Amino acid sequence: MDKFCINENYTLYEAIESIDENKSRMVVVTNDEGIVIGVLSQGDIIRALISGHTIYNRVNELLHPNFIYMHEHDIKKAFDIFKKKGITLLPIVDDSFCLKSIITMKDIYRYIENE
Repeated sequence: MDKFCINENYTLYEAIESIDENKSRMVVVTNDEGIVIGVLSQGDIIRALISGHTIYNRVNELLHPNFIYMHEHDIKKAFDIFKKKGITLLPIVDDSFCLKSIITMKDIYRYIENE
């Protein structure tokens, strides 16, 4: 799960490195207390760079605080959300937005294969 998460104080460069490592085209952003505060995608980074930000800007300046999430790890519901929204990662959080797990495209592919 760590390879899908970054801290809000990371730079865009560090976010790019994490996205390159996790191969999911996005990362989940947490604060210092481990609370999920948003997501950041490759597209967000490209738009930020085009608009004049540098790779040294902090991700907390650019993340999406309104993001799609679930409270329970329900792969069937997640599949519908992935299809409808075109996302590549889905954070599973508790009521305090502490990260419990992440559903990835790989999880969705496994679900499809078993159907």
